[in-house]
Amino acid sequence: MTFDDLLPTRVDGDLRLRPVRIPDDIPHAVPWYHDPEVLHFSEGEGTPPYDAAMVERMFRDMTTRCEVYVVEVERDGGWRPIGDAALCQFAGTPITIGDAAFRSRGLGRRVLALLIARARALGWIRMVVSGIFTDNVRARRLYEGAAFRITGATGETDRAMWTMELPLT
Repeated sequence: MTFDDLLPTRVDGDLRLRPVRIPDDIPHAVPWYHDPEVLHFSEGEGTPPYDAAMVERMFRDMTTRCEVYVVEVERDGGWRPIGDAALCQFAGTPITIGDAAFRSRGLGRRVLALLIARARALGWIRMVVSGIFTDNVRARRLYEGAAFRITGATGETDRAMWTMELPLT
């Protein structure tokens, strides 16, 4: 049995989350983690671009504690990878729309809805998202739009981070 067999593919029309395939998905993801905007909002200012080995380590590490998915959109009869997402019970719910052409089109909201549905199916009583930089207005709108509420803040004053929670019961 492979990792793909353990996780369901989640589909919402022309959007799907499918389990990450390592090493096959690494070449798709490297350009996402070369994007300064992705790095700024996910890892912090000044983070150097990830090479293939770093992306693979990140995915492998995340699969030990999270369900890790590749975000794909259907185009021209096939599925095109545009980002990644993870469902982590104790480490958050990172969503990356790595392909800039697909940002600000409501896809993050749809990805989050699929992840919330999966957490409910797993019987979780709440979802916690931590490490959202306070200057990441898009992420705040995304999570607040799904009824997450800020429950705390940590970090330095110039780059503080929020923790947000969503009750699932």
